[in-house]
Amino acid sequence: MAKMFFGDEATAIINFSYNLRYMMQDKNTSSTKVAKKIGVSPNLIRSYVKAQAKPTEEIIRLIADALECEPSELTKTYNYRMSED
Repeated sequence: MAKMFFGDEATAIINFSYNLRYMMQDKNTSSTKVAKKIGVSPNLIRSYVKAQAKPTEEIIRLIADALECEPSELTKTYNYRMSED
């Protein structure tokens, strides 16, 4: 059974998932390549991309290093609502 996340924790996980997916696309890399760089399984990275797992601060730092970005770029919050203009 998949773990359920609620409230602020769920929001943080969704933001991380979105940012991770964006940064991986921007860097033209895959979950397998990121996983290999930081020494974890590709399935773990995929679980972060799918917002099915909560990364530790250490994992966030390692992923940021692998993607050559700041950890804050992976954890920042966006307003996902589209403007009506």
